[in-house]
Amino acid sequence: LRTNTEAAIATVSGFEDPGARLVDLLDQALADDTDLTYEEDIEPWLGERGAVAVTSFTDDESFALIVETTDSGAAEDFVAALAETEPDVREESYEGNDYRVDEDGFSVGIVDDHLVAAQEPIFRQLVDAAGGDSLADDSTFEETLGNAPEGSLVDVYVGIEDAIRAAGDQVDPAGLQAIESTLGDLSGKTALASVIPSGNQVELEISTNVDAPFEPADVSRLLDSLPADSWGAFGIADLGSALAQGLEQAEAAGLPRALLESQLGEVGIDL
Repeated sequence: LRTNTEAAIATVSGFEDPGARLVDLLDQALADDTDLTYEEDIEPWLGERGAVAVTSFTDDESFALIVETTDSGAAEDFVAALAETEPDVREESYEGNDYRVDEDGFSVGIVDDHLVAAQEPIFRQLVDAAGGDSLADDSTFEETLGNAPEGSLVDVYVGIEDAIRAAGDQVDPAGLQAIESTLGDLSGKTALASVIPSGNQVELEISTNVDAPFEPADVSRLLDSLPADSWGAFGIADLGSALAQGLEQAEAAGLPRALLESQLGEVGIDL
């Protein structure tokens, strides 16, 4: 996996050794305010896995970074050393978990041998989840992740109903009605996107248990027509018929077809 990942990143980035380049950039950033280095202060405790959690789309600060550690004591020493370089950082504790929080509420600490960085309310939610209700206890999550392809570097899980709820007012009622009329009941519906590096290419595989009105099709001939120096491309087969079918379902649900066609026209789509 590591060999495939490095080869794929090298192809996309143009760097012969992307791992070394990333370490150089990290060391440069650390050197601005500290005497810390990746080799001495991060590598000894850095684990193999990491994750990003998003709890809301209406708040730019509703996310968390979680990194596996192999030596939680060394990771804590790293956090303490970073804190010494920042003004107005205070030490706090929640449910037996010590952490540091700055004047903006951004918190960093060790939770169950993982380094966690998030705004303080999210940090405390993750502490609570570690001791009780978490995605690991969700059978839908476990079933979805069980379908992840072998050799994937990154797996992105989306609880579709929860994601729409988290979007809040950013999804207008008409748009929500159109989504529901097209996709049906979203209870228990999920999606999984997996990034799979392979040699000098990267594959993106998306799976879902939504009964969507879209049929898989071969778009290779469309992609073949793109410029030779393209480093990324995607294609959608039968886009017009899929949109038309979605419009018919939205119209059947009571949404004005003329309004929907007008909105599509604003982005250059004429059915």
